[in-house]
Amino acid sequence: MKVKKTKSDLRLIQKVGAQGAMTALQKFLDRDDISRKDFSAQTVHFLMVYYQNQIQEAKSFGDSDLETKQYELQVLALKNQALEAERRAIETLIENHHIPQSMGLRLRQNVNYEEMILLNDYKKRK
Repeated sequence: MKVKKTKSDLRLIQKVGAQGAMTALQKFLDRDDISRKDFSAQTVHFLMVYYQNQIQEAKSFGDSDLETKQYELQVLALKNQALEAERRAIETLIENHHIPQSMGLRLRQNVNYEEMILLNDYKKRK
């Protein structure tokens, strides 16, 4: 159930983000201090089509097996980035003497444990 909600949220984010980008591009090009001659019409058209495709893709994102696997890999990559950020934050806390080394060690062990769980869950799904 959680995966369906997350996919639904990602679809909405992708759709709203693409719509916002199209609106922002149009507003930018409509400004008085901007000359359309300074921009390639083909490039502007390409961008608009790209964002329209993003909106279309958002409607069915995650419906195919390939997209489900891509989604799972994206989630895994984001979780790995979060773990790396935690490690860097712990190191910064230690370096700035906000926490003692011993606490930093325990925190790093927790991060390593989280990473092990994450990887084991991923292996089970393959």
